[in-house]
Amino acid sequence: MTKSSVVKILDRYLLQQGQPALLVREVLSTAINRRRTSLSFEAPEVQAEAVAGLLAESYELRHTSPERSLRLAKRALQLTLGLRAYQQTPGYPMLECAVWAYLANAFRINGYFRAANYCWGKTETRLPSLASTPLLQGLIHEFAGAFLRAARHFDSALANYGQALVCYGHGGVQAARVELLASEIYEYRGEPEEAWAHLEKAFDHLPPGGDPLLCLTAFHSMVYYLLQFGRAEEALIIFSQIEWRYRELGQDLLSLRGTWLKGHLALGCRHPEAAVTVLTEVKDQFVTRQLYYDAALAGLDLALALARCERHEEVRRLAEEMLPVFEAHGIEREARMALARWVQAVRQEQTDAETVARVIEELKEIGRRPLDLSVQKPRRR
Repeated sequence: MTKSSVVKILDRYLLQQGQPALLVREVLSTAINRRRTSLSFEAPEVQAEAVAGLLAESYELRHTSPERSLRLAKRALQLTLGLRAYQQTPGYPMLECAVWAYLANAFRINGYFRAANYCWGKTETRLPSLASTPLLQGLIHEFAGAFLRAARHFDSALANYGQALVCYGHGGVQAARVELLASEIYEYRGEPEEAWAHLEKAFDHLPPGGDPLLCLTAFHSMVYYLLQFGRAEEALIIFSQIEWRYRELGQDLLSLRGTWLKGHLALGCRHPEAAVTVLTEVKDQFVTRQLYYDAALAGLDLALALARCERHEEVRRLAEEMLPVFEAHGIEREARMALARWVQAVRQEQTDAETVARVIEELKEIGRRPLDLSVQKPRRR
């Protein structure tokens, strides 16, 4: 495998907009048409195309079908290991680096941090092989940033996002995406002004008619930040213009987060009864999806809405319902203890909104602490 042939393959499948699922089936059909069950008899370039196509389809499915995304990335690794006879050729390390990086990202999305961390070790030793493909190198730095962000190693995540921007070397969708990811980190660790500054940079880079998902994510962040700044009416106006897009994109988890934002808006606009209806649905959906940390936060948002409605008996009932669920499903010890202290306070008739707000802030602070990367399956983000 020559370096130029692998560069062309990676560029075609991983960096250009197109139909990766169709392309990979096109390559795999070569073997199927010859009634072969594997690609081991095909030319190495054909096998490399199959690997790149699997990676592209894995990436395409990362949000809508994360388990299938992981299976495809694992299959790409199997095919790559079958090409070890060519490992002394210039193109092989590039292909192998891409595979380990995409597999690490798929493990991260599925919450398997120990496996993701192992894959990143494999990726880092091979990253110099991508010096001639800066766009792919930038994408891999994005993956690393996402992994470190989920592990709450925020400074390291921001450093990788900075390296991604250098690799991209220009504006456009890639730079907008990186600035938006950096913005979310600053918001998450309690630096709203810095978060807003990076959000503005993201909008500066977004081309007209750009990536619909990225545009919606940017406006979602804008609405949330405006709420944090106490500008609820402006946030509501913007949300009313984008709400339909959550349904249009057809991504269930994204749509659920849009509904959660709607609940925050109802709270911010002092409509707690409306917030109760919305947040009840959100909390139940997070539990159904086994996203227990998010369910805890949504449950506390619901408790805040109930307290503002002076529905204190329902606050008590909610508190008693929440704790055993989270104790049974292994959210972090510190978070469980914070919830337990709140339940104890509720039992002592402390069902006011101020008490709930303090617990929410405590959970957010716990959520900023770095995770131990040896943990097998922390919460998904």
